[in-house]
Amino acid sequence: MKLNQIAHSAERTLRLTPVGRVDIPEGSSVRIKMPTAGGPTLHFGPVVALCERLSAPDSDWLEMTLATGAYVAELVSQGSASDGGGTEVIVHFATFDGIERWPAGRELGVDDTTVEDVNRFRDRADSTNQVVDWLRREMVLDNGEPFAVITAGGGELNDDAFRVVGRSIVADVRMVDDRLIISRVTRRSAASEQRLVLIRGTINVVDATRLGRLTAEDRQELRRLAEADNAYLAIWEEYNALEREAARQAARDIGWADYDRYRVLNDGTLEFELVQHLNSDALRARIGGEKVGLEAGSGVAFKGDDSRAGVIGTAWLSPRGTIRLMPDNAFDPANLPDRGSLSGAYTLDNIRVERRESAKERIAQGGTMPARQLGLMLADQRPEPVGRVRRHEPLSDRVLEILGGEPTDTQVEAIDLAINSRDVVLIQGPPGTGKTRVIAAIQARLTQINKNAPALGKRVLLTSYQHDAVANLVLAANDGNLPPVKLGRAEGSEDDAHLVAWTSDLQARLAKPRSVDRL
Repeated sequence: MKLNQIAHSAERTLRLTPVGRVDIPEGSSVRIKMPTAGGPTLHFGPVVALCERLSAPDSDWLEMTLATGAYVAELVSQGSASDGGGTEVIVHFATFDGIERWPAGRELGVDDTTVEDVNRFRDRADSTNQVVDWLRREMVLDNGEPFAVITAGGGELNDDAFRVVGRSIVADVRMVDDRLIISRVTRRSAASEQRLVLIRGTINVVDATRLGRLTAEDRQELRRLAEADNAYLAIWEEYNALEREAARQAARDIGWADYDRYRVLNDGTLEFELVQHLNSDALRARIGGEKVGLEAGSGVAFKGDDSRAGVIGTAWLSPRGTIRLMPDNAFDPANLPDRGSLSGAYTLDNIRVERRESAKERIAQGGTMPARQLGLMLADQRPEPVGRVRRHEPLSDRVLEILGGEPTDTQVEAIDLAINSRDVVLIQGPPGTGKTRVIAAIQARLTQINKNAPALGKRVLLTSYQHDAVANLVLAANDGNLPPVKLGRAEGSEDDAHLVAWTSDLQARLAKPRSVDRL
């Protein structure tokens, strides 16, 4: 925030005539003093500039303003006087209704709810650090001067609750768990500038999210819990190693061979000509009349080659002795060398295992708050309190429609926990208890709650081992807006099958009489 952007109760500009040279940069904040004899002096760090006496009206106003101390002064410019009589210094004053001194300053915390509120206010999806930086630019002077402006309304100042007036915003601050937290951000207006008080003291905006409060010792303790005392993660790591080796062995059993050319057939199948070699004969013999998973690229993944698979898919042996491969996904010729290797598919299994290892490492490091909470729970430790939470009602007309009737108490509890949690919620139940409908209801309720939130900041991933389960969830949770993006497809089905079903469902919903949803 610039000095001339600071909120103030009144303002006035004085033209001062300096006695001698003034070595103060334009735009600088200056302090003014009035000696008992002589004119005012400008103070900028160690620099002092003496000025001539002012006329009676300006002199009286300046003495009264300096006596209160409730002002901020900026040296706007210096140069030739407008009347041609020497030089002058123009100083702009912003005055206030009162002044408070905070020698120790104040730290204003940004918690998880603050981040959500600011992003909603700005229609963005910024990280905590970006939100903290933006609030600093709004409320702290760029030059580091220890000034801030707060409004006391019609009452007295309260150390536990006050309002900071920034460049374009007003931030409400209150005490939460023995810490000052920015609890609300609104746009600055004339109504928010009643009884402005100048604060002389350092104001700093800090990360007070649960993750931001972690010390180096906290992170080290979490790693110890994850690596030493966590039997679950130890089993996870062991099974990861077993699965990686099993996938490598399965690919090794299929074998590998080099190819020296390939072509793309009309149906999108790739046909590979193998070089004459014992490996080629062994690969043909292994495939025989079966269909196997193969990948083609510049190297052999299961051997640990530093290579990237150009194409992965289902392969079989043609009558000509060539290998034909139907890619699992769209094929880009730029990713596949003219000459390379065909081998048992291993890359995708390896990627899956590496992602699990990466997830385990994030839990061990507490790199995100959900990961930290999950790490504590897996180590049989009490999760940290969630702090400020804006609660939402679990039920709405849309939720009741999805559930297909009056929900059970446990269904309501599951929805309540899911939509009001910041971290991890596990919903468990035997078959037939309505878990799929509850998940669909949660998705629909989240859509209602976040209908005005930035799209990129509020996304939901629905995943399952079965394509049908995902399709059922997508249709059940359809909110009538844009269709979901579906990744992957069931064998023998078209990519746009879910769009056809989504369109039919939307048409049926639009045909129903409209009603106001009960939130």
